[in-house]
Amino acid sequence: MQKYTFPFISILLANFSFWTLAQKESNPPFKVLLFAESNLKQTDTQITKSFSSALSASLANVRMRVIRPESITQKISSTKDNEISGSSYRQLTQNNKITLAKQLGAHAILSANLNSFTSTRAEIPKFDRTVVTLRLSANYEFIATDSAAAFAGDRIEVEKKIPITSQVGLSFSEDAILTELVEETAALISDKILASDLLEKEVSSKFVRNSNMPLENPATKLDPQQKLISATIIARLQGIKLPEIIKDADGTISLSGNNLEVSPGDAEVHINGILVGACSEKNPLKIPEGICRLQIKRPGFVMEEKLINAYEGITLSFNLEPTNIEYQLWREQLQFLQEIKTGEAFNENQKRLAEGMFEFLKNSKYEVPEINLNKSLFQ
Repeated sequence: MQKYTFPFISILLANFSFWTLAQKESNPPFKVLLFAESNLKQTDTQITKSFSSALSASLANVRMRVIRPESITQKISSTKDNEISGSSYRQLTQNNKITLAKQLGAHAILSANLNSFTSTRAEIPKFDRTVVTLRLSANYEFIATDSAAAFAGDRIEVEKKIPITSQVGLSFSEDAILTELVEETAALISDKILASDLLEKEVSSKFVRNSNMPLENPATKLDPQQKLISATIIARLQGIKLPEIIKDADGTISLSGNNLEVSPGDAEVHINGILVGACSEKNPLKIPEGICRLQIKRPGFVMEEKLINAYEGITLSFNLEPTNIEYQLWREQLQFLQEIKTGEAFNENQKRLAEGMFEFLKNSKYEVPEINLNKSLFQ
């Protein structure tokens, strides 16, 4: 009888392990990208940060992972003037937020907003009393990553009443009370979300006639993984060519008569407002498949923008137009070459100017495919 015990136990353990693994795979953590924003007249950015921090701290859980944009600000490029600020994500449109959520593997976006903060006074002469009511209204909604549709949410309103009489003078700070109400709002939103059926396979509807009818939860069928494809994106300079400088067998430096293309090695590629990498003929980038907005940005040049339909292996080439200041810098660097005839040997002064030009190209992150800027022609 004993010789059958081990196989039997092994089968039980194997079945238990498989069942446990299946349970884990069927209940993956729900990832949420949190956007906490404020429409209040108060310009104190600390209020928004406090709101975001309080929400994140209250909601963070092994079943729901919260991602805050503040922690990935360096990856988000502003859609205006290529500047990045501490709240640069506020400049993203909803479409860009959806793209960002997919790239971070989030199932949904939690958008929480502070809408208004008001103060009203009610006089009660009979009781020699004035009541000041400070009221904060907010709302939140969950937006599905795959469909960009809101599928859950609510409106929140909290207030604090302060009685004042002629015998008792009372001073108070609206800013301090606002901070208190923001924390209370975050706590209420968190309580509502954690008490909801957000992570259940079937959820209830707000519509009275459907409240008893179980409905499929959009969150349980979300696939945050957007397919990424390989794309080669090349940038060259419009109207700027570099005369080819060659060195013959006896060490003579001269112009060949050919003109070379110049590429900016640090031209940034932005997809739907998000920085994804730099232009390169040799290093393809991973970008989302399908229709998206592509921008090429480089200081000193006019931004290129185009709507593309990205597919695996796509190659795109852009000619960047220099600003007047950038074009003048180029003219100054290349001016000495205009005085040299093709095939004419460079003198010592011209060699020094050419070396300075190559140093300018290298330090400015320009690339010339036919030239190794890290290796001097003059040694």
